[in-house]
Amino acid sequence: MEKAETLIEDGIFQKSELDELQAELQAIRSLISISGGNISEVIKLVNLNEDTFPMQSKFARSVQYWSVGFALRIKGDLVGAEKHFRQALDIAYDLNNVYLIVSTAVDLGEILRQKGELAQAEKTFRASPARNAKVAYRLPR
Repeated sequence: MEKAETLIEDGIFQKSELDELQAELQAIRSLISISGGNISEVIKLVNLNEDTFPMQSKFARSVQYWSVGFALRIKGDLVGAEKHFRQALDIAYDLNNVYLIVSTAVDLGEILRQKGELAQAEKTFRASPARNAKVAYRLPR
């Protein structure tokens, strides 16, 4: 991370590349914070400007939404968590990223289950494998 940040500071990237790299570094930081149990650090991401995660950085944006959703779930904010998981899942489907689809659908389904929305939770759980069967990406054999 330090080397990447140093390269950014040295100004060797175009503006669009710089924006994307900074978004990806922020997404990595959020995952590190979640892994380390630093929920308060991830909660700060709720208030980040949308420009922090440019539209071309869909993967970084989805990681940010997922991380915030995870942190909000731990804090007991099921409504906020659901909102962020839905945003992450929409992007995961756009990217056809099997890992993002499955992990986010499970988290969203769990939120819905906790809220007592069992039929919607079941739909969410079942939709993920069905969509993944249609995803173009396949693991190498």
